[in-house]
Amino acid sequence: MVLIVSDGLRWQEIFTGADPTLLNEEHGGIWASEASLKQQFWDDDPKVRRRLLFPFLWDVVAKQGQIFGIKPRAALPGSRTVSPSHIRATTRC
Repeated sequence: MVLIVSDGLRWQEIFTGADPTLLNEEHGGIWASEASLKQQFWDDDPKVRRRLLFPFLWDVVAKQGQIFGIKPRAALPGSRTVSPSHIRATTRC
């Protein structure tokens, strides 16, 4: 068993991909243009979006191992966070 723990990694981005409010120079802390970031990391489908942000995690780890954590059951319109009533434990994605 290998346990990997990362401080500062946002679980929301692991399960739903890039946060659209952070794909810019002002809030994202990166100097790339917003258009460039969206082209590289954005898709309307959260499963595609998470793979764009973490390709190794979803192409290798999720297929050959297991990912444990919490993920949203449903998207919450207009919300950047997921309330506890909308999360569940998952053992395999």
